[in-house]
Amino acid sequence: MVSWEDPGRYLGLPTRWGRSKNRALEWIKEKILDKMQGWKEKLLNQAEKEILIKAVIQAIPAFAMNVIKFPKSFCKGIEAAIARFCLWEAREGRNTSWIWKSLLEGRDFLRRKGRWSIGSGTEIDIWEDNWVARIGKIRRCGEEQTIKVSDLIKQGEGWDENRIKELFPGNIAELITRTPISLINKKDNLIWPYRAEGQYSVKSCYRAAKEEKDTKEEIKFNEVSSSQNLKEIWGIIWRLPVPQKIRMFLWKAVEGILPTRNQYIFQQAKINPEQAIINAEYLAVEYHNTTRESSTDHNSSNGIIGDRKRITWRTPPQDRLKVNTDAAFHRDTGKAASAVVVRNWQGKIITGTTTKFITTSALAAEAQAYREALILIKNLQIENCIIETDCLPLVQAVKARTPIAEVDAILRDILQLLEEAPAVRAT
Repeated sequence: MVSWEDPGRYLGLPTRWGRSKNRALEWIKEKILDKMQGWKEKLLNQAEKEILIKAVIQAIPAFAMNVIKFPKSFCKGIEAAIARFCLWEAREGRNTSWIWKSLLEGRDFLRRKGRWSIGSGTEIDIWEDNWVARIGKIRRCGEEQTIKVSDLIKQGEGWDENRIKELFPGNIAELITRTPISLINKKDNLIWPYRAEGQYSVKSCYRAAKEEKDTKEEIKFNEVSSSQNLKEIWGIIWRLPVPQKIRMFLWKAVEGILPTRNQYIFQQAKINPEQAIINAEYLAVEYHNTTRESSTDHNSSNGIIGDRKRITWRTPPQDRLKVNTDAAFHRDTGKAASAVVVRNWQGKIITGTTTKFITTSALAAEAQAYREALILIKNLQIENCIIETDCLPLVQAVKARTPIAEVDAILRDILQLLEEAPAVRAT
């Protein structure tokens, strides 16, 4: 008898439903995205885009919605895609209203400050978007025609290192290959790097905008100071967004009436800059030694300094296997290594694997080791097992299903793999 693992769809609906309703309905979202991401659609004006949404895109899920109830998270995903289509490529026209200008200004700020978490790379522009960890936009190299980040990815493997080294100088190429990438989820996700969980908030946006403004003011102040135009310097000083005492200090410094000058003129005291630096360094060392001693005493009393508490391996139940993961990371070089070992309740090693790679942080290395463990479990079809790691922030994020901006791409892979293996426990 002939059998099929995937019977496909009947009357536009899946014939078999898995545990995840979002994955079963993924084909609807893919059809919608296909309609919005073509090159012809980018040439439409705002009115034409509205017609496309109302007449075509909203009709795609209509039949399925008459039969089944869509999950809220799936509906929000479609709404977000449509909103990006309407606003992300919009431009300021003639006689634009103040509200529309404000919206476009906010969009441009999010585009400047937001960062992409890389999945397939099809939505990310290499030269216009922020996507490389720890840096902003990449400067265009010559007349290179490569546009999307997907051109730099080997499907199912990760970064195409040979292609990256051909296009970018050594330091940029290294930062790109360090950047985490999704191997399972493969969805591009825009994150907000000014919060640990990567989710946008008005408060963090205000702080980021203020920081950007202050940086521009500082650059302008430095340029004006070099021009020796005192009137412009005074104007910059009194407009600085700092406390009044800081403005007064800057004014005294420019006028040359700081207390050190008064000591030299009125008290006939000789000011030795070298001796002042030596005194400052001596005070800094003295303060450091004092705080270190008090911290050491405090930690010793709590048993933190000295003999470390021995960590023992805890046996799993007899009907389960335990999968332990760990990683090591060198901050200066970015080199990392991960190890996964699978043992039974008697402690006997069943299998394991090790991997070498480069990444951005210790947390990213631990997350990649965790993902390697889940991929190993899936490939060997191990069902009843417990995954254990010593990285507490990662375990908390996995259990609570909360995002972490720093490892967003890897964490989405982890959550999807765990969703496909409900019998796997995380500790």
